Amino acid sequence: MRCLVNMRARPVPTLGIVLVLMSGACASSERSVRAAKRSDSQLSLAQKLMEQQRYAEALSHADLAIKESRKNPDAFLTRGQIEFMRAEYAVAIEDFTTARRYRPAFTEALSWRAWAYIESGDLKAAEADYREGLEDRTYLSPEKLHLNLALLLYRQGRDAEGLAELKSAVRASPAYFRGHYELGKALDKNGDVTGALASYEAAIGGMKDSADLNLRLAIAFEKTGDGGRAREHFKRVLEISPDGPEASTARDHLKRLEASS
Repeated sequence: MRCLVNMRARPVPTLGIVLVLMSGACASSERSVRAAKRSDSQLSLAQKLMEQQRYAEALSHADLAIKESRKNPDAFLTRGQIEFMRAEYAVAIEDFTTARRYRPAFTEALSWRAWAYIESGDLKAAEADYREGLEDRTYLSPEKLHLNLALLLYRQGRDAEGLAELKSAVRASPAYFRGHYELGKALDKNGDVTGALASYEAAIGGMKDSADLNLRLAIAFEKTGDGGRAREHFKRVLEISPDGPEASTARDHLKRLEASS
């Protein structure tokens, strides 16, 4: 009987140990939650300061965000962006890489790293990052990856590949004005005035205050024989930037159009 009592008594200390362990785990979890909140608060401040171009202060708060939560991928992304703005490309690349280590499917960090690679002269690594990013079917802005890859390819003289990426950019997002603008420039360069005109018209809705786009659109209209539309956009160039580099060209074309009318 004494033996039976002892056997029944043994689980009591074990239960106490389990409760202590659970209590410790809960406390640790609460500390982690509080640290994550402090990290997010510092991160938010860092991002606001970065937008204001107060990079030294922004960097300090990004450092604090990482100190509070050393596996916060958003904090590493933000610190990398700040370092990028400060032209510290090698350090920025390290932070973008770390951000992806803690969140492997972090295509935004991959996109920024590609840009940093370009600025540091490693075009091969930049291209690899853009192409890897395009494999992420959940990324919300693939058109930007297509565009940036296109510009990189054109920079290397790979025009046919670049043109294909520009077309992919506007297919991915038909309302991507910058994509239509760059596609128009590429088609213009290839002598496809009709295609360029269509792309410029698709871009103007979101870039109506661009003197360069208005000038290009005006010249395209002039080449296709639509003098009236050409005049509208030449005049728009002068409204936007009367003393800008596009103004003299716009005035010369307007004089010719008026002389021929």
